[in-house]
Amino acid sequence: MQTSNRTDFPVILGIVETGHELVLDFADSWHTALQGMSRSGKSVLTYTVLAQLAKYPEALITGLDPTGVLLGPFGDSPGAEYRAITTASMENHAAVIAGLVAEMDTRITGLLAAGKDKLDSFSEETPLLVVVLEEYPGVLGAAAAEDSENGRKPAERVKPKIQAGVRRLIQEGAKVGVRVLVLAQRMDAEIVGGAERSNLGNRLTLRVDNLDAVKMLHPMADTDTASLAAQFSPGHGLIGRPGLPTQRFRADYLAYPKYTASVRGGSQ
Repeated sequence: MQTSNRTDFPVILGIVETGHELVLDFADSWHTALQGMSRSGKSVLTYTVLAQLAKYPEALITGLDPTGVLLGPFGDSPGAEYRAITTASMENHAAVIAGLVAEMDTRITGLLAAGKDKLDSFSEETPLLVVVLEEYPGVLGAAAAEDSENGRKPAERVKPKIQAGVRRLIQEGAKVGVRVLVLAQRMDAEIVGGAERSNLGNRLTLRVDNLDAVKMLHPMADTDTASLAAQFSPGHGLIGRPGLPTQRFRADYLAYPKYTASVRGGSQ
């Protein structure tokens, strides 16, 4: 059976300060960082993103979710082997990341064999892989706790395995259709190092109470603009994208019941 190929994955996030729609195309070879305090609207913004991506059969939603609220609605839909839900077993989280890295390596080998330098179209057989790292610092914290509780030796510890795998996905995955979405209350340097951060081209900041946290993702934003982040209402934030100045934006609102309905309807 012949399948369709898709070269664009547009997602409408809301509007920027000029009144124009804020659209991210996940076909663009940039990973995304989203930071914001509790109650800043981070989860709702992610619902908006994933509900739209779920409608594309050529996109596969994967990743790690310590609570299950975000990725749980995808259930057993395609890509279940690449999703780890809850913190019951952090070894499962490490296995999911290892599986995604293995798929990335297979695709890289295929590129070399085909004499190509990147994937620029996607199908259900070779989908765009969207890797969602929900509250990534919490994932690493849970992995470290499990390592300690089980008295694992350095070579057996799952936290460094998760970190190393995520680092590779961010640094090497863009050319073969891997798009990582990292979520955190603060995108601290010990969570996402400088080498990875340079590949996080789409950078969104909702309400945070620390100017350094804003500057971490938006180093070119002036102090007045960066200082606004502590006062943002839920769903309001800053966005930085490659080649564009930092802008203020307002995210669309999507309630959780509508999110789950969209995901279950779009990922059948």
